[in-house]
Amino acid sequence: MPKPPLTDAGHPETHQETGPVPSEIRVPEKSEETARIAGDKQEGFSTGGHLSPQGRPPLTEAEVLIADDMPIFRQLLTGLLLEYGISKIESVDNGRLALWHFFHHQPQPHLVFLDIDMPALDGLAVLKQIKQESPDCFVCMVSGNSTLLNVRQARADGADAFLVKPISLLNLKRVMALYQKSVVSTKNDENIDKDKNDA
Repeated sequence: MPKPPLTDAGHPETHQETGPVPSEIRVPEKSEETARIAGDKQEGFSTGGHLSPQGRPPLTEAEVLIADDMPIFRQLLTGLLLEYGISKIESVDNGRLALWHFFHHQPQPHLVFLDIDMPALDGLAVLKQIKQESPDCFVCMVSGNSTLLNVRQARADGADAFLVKPISLLNLKRVMALYQKSVVSTKNDENIDKDKNDA
């Protein structure tokens, strides 16, 4: 399999937008209502309730989607994620393509970075649809305009974390730790359930 071309930053260009933006996004019918995840931190919300991310693999095996209209930010975040050993990274430049990719790509992304201010469809609208249909997906909102209103709205719509631009390695590390913590919590819950069944 040929290697993907490198960007100016020296990182693989993992996604290239081709063709027109889909005019209509079809999402699966909602199957069930889910609880919202609440937290008090602006960067890296704490998971305030019981989480059931049954589809979340370890970071090195996770499918990642980056949605941001700034190419330089997509390249930067891609490079930082590669340093974490994450290799399955796709990127798009607007909200409508993000929604299209999420519901039509197999396997579905486990970790999504959404810029709030994007053309075609803003990140908060994309977040809401993703969480309504796939509550197990870990979604981190990204914004250079980190107002209290943005943070509250993202949290209310189920965001798992929030990153402020320009992002730092330390703040990204906190988000990665939250993702990893949710994976570990899920494994512990599975072990408890297994022990109960064996008993």
